[in-house]
Amino acid sequence: MALNATAVLGSNVATWVIMLVVIAVVSEHISPTELGQFQLAITVWTIGTVFIVAGLDTKLALEDARSHARGLELVPATYTARLLAFVSVSIVIVAATIVLGYTFDERLYICIVGVATLATVMGQVANSILVGREDFVVASRIGVVVRLPVAIATIVAIAFLNRGVPTILLLTALGSIISTTLVVRHARRFGVGLRLAPPSDGLAMLRLGTPFLFGAVALVLYREMDIFVMRALLDREALGWYAVADRLTGIVITLPFVLLTVAFPRMARVHELRPVEARGTFADAFDSSLLIGVPAGLGIACLAQNIVDLLLGEAYQPAGPVLAVMGVMLALTFQTTLLGQCAIVMNRQRTFYGLLFAAALLTLPLDLVLVPLA
Repeated sequence: MALNATAVLGSNVATWVIMLVVIAVVSEHISPTELGQFQLAITVWTIGTVFIVAGLDTKLALEDARSHARGLELVPATYTARLLAFVSVSIVIVAATIVLGYTFDERLYICIVGVATLATVMGQVANSILVGREDFVVASRIGVVVRLPVAIATIVAIAFLNRGVPTILLLTALGSIISTTLVVRHARRFGVGLRLAPPSDGLAMLRLGTPFLFGAVALVLYREMDIFVMRALLDREALGWYAVADRLTGIVITLPFVLLTVAFPRMARVHELRPVEARGTFADAFDSSLLIGVPAGLGIACLAQNIVDLLLGEAYQPAGPVLAVMGVMLALTFQTTLLGQCAIVMNRQRTFYGLLFAAALLTLPLDLVLVPLA
């Protein structure tokens, strides 16, 4: 676990540095309005990805952690389920952009992000098996090796070639394709291939992931509903301010996911074989998350305006108060995420997802009241 945690944490630290540099460069050359359109495309596919993945990543990793043979058996059906879901979601998104009157640029950005999404979700199938086998080192290295040249190409394109948002998205899509190819090649050592099952098996697999899909829908609604409310109530510039604060927060929020990703298969296996011992494992993870989450969240809240001024410049100054509020939120998010993982391992995900869905629904009236005020 220590080796895996070091590998994943090292990969994330490298990714944070890369993302901070890219955000700083992009904010100098891309207007808040364009960045707001960029965020909209990302948000559309973030929600779409929930229905494409359909909770099967968690289900596949959980089953493989308990039984490697069972995990491999589910891989072809998972690939088929993913393709069926991607086609269905793509049709819905295209229809929605037409009905809602999205601009040509917004539709273009959404199409490019869709290509990256397809590559990413296919690679996640192989990655779920690697999670079940507690094999994180190679996948972490692949992430850094691919992101670095993509980031350099993005900086060159934006800062020196005066390219716009489409170039950023195309480079991101290319990086997703390369990462997926490398991860799938590595997963072959465990017998993972790109085999497809009959459509009926894919549909059956989607049904298996239904409880996890419900939770994923609740989570993405909780996180992304704000974007759509702000698009309706505010101008694109304000959406750009929110977007950069959200990106900066997202860098830090990966810290608990490092711990949870590494601990998840071990917790699942321990709970399956020795339920009493699992309580100690859960308690240790909770304490570790608390020690990281509170200082990280309060630190961001205190330094938010300084961080925005240093990295983003005058055009993004209003993002400072947004980042400060998100910093306070982080301290609670760390613990909530851990409790959700424990609930999944203990087969109590329905209760946790029900609470999360209720919280997601509550954000809509709160947004409608608080966004115009703040």
